[in-house]
Amino acid sequence: MDLPSTTPARPPLQHRSKQRVDRILDAARELIAIRGCAALTMRDLAQESGMTPASIYRYFPNRAAVLERLGEDYARLFIDRLLAALEDRSLTREGFVVRFRTLIDEFYALHLRDPVLRDIWQGVLVDKALSGIARRTRDTGVRLLMDVVAPLFPDVRPAELKLDMLLLLELATTATSAALDLPASDARRVVDRGKGWIAPLVHDYLP
Repeated sequence: MDLPSTTPARPPLQHRSKQRVDRILDAARELIAIRGCAALTMRDLAQESGMTPASIYRYFPNRAAVLERLGEDYARLFIDRLLAALEDRSLTREGFVVRFRTLIDEFYALHLRDPVLRDIWQGVLVDKALSGIARRTRDTGVRLLMDVVAPLFPDVRPAELKLDMLLLLELATTATSAALDLPASDARRVVDRGKGWIAPLVHDYLP
């Protein structure tokens, strides 16, 4: 009679691979929190994660690939927040203004809670190799906004409305980025000023 093995079963290969990727990304976040994106190296990443460089290269060929993955993760976070804010498809124009103002507050608070997010996203915005992430995130955001606001502005041509939604997203991004570079008291004023521009754009500029 065969006795059951006392050796713990190894997790499936796919599960182990995910665990290792998560371990690498967690180590990258720890290093970025201390030194910033620019100082991230594969050697330090191996040391922080407790893995060999060869093991890390199996999943990420270079540091740019690590930053790209982190940028994509944060991009999905932004889109998820946007989806949640626009979940109610019966919004009025005023309701849309209120939701978008709240969204700016959420984006700002998210960056404050997670300084690593701020550093990575700034890297995405300025690094040409990572610019595709920002572009795809922006395009997805505009498309989601269009789905909600198009019924609210039936007299506006889609091409013009798309441009307006692009500017609205850029306003939210710029207000958040500018606020993060300022002392807390001034930062709050910048965020509130950015929120204050939403209503005039929606009620006055758009017919």
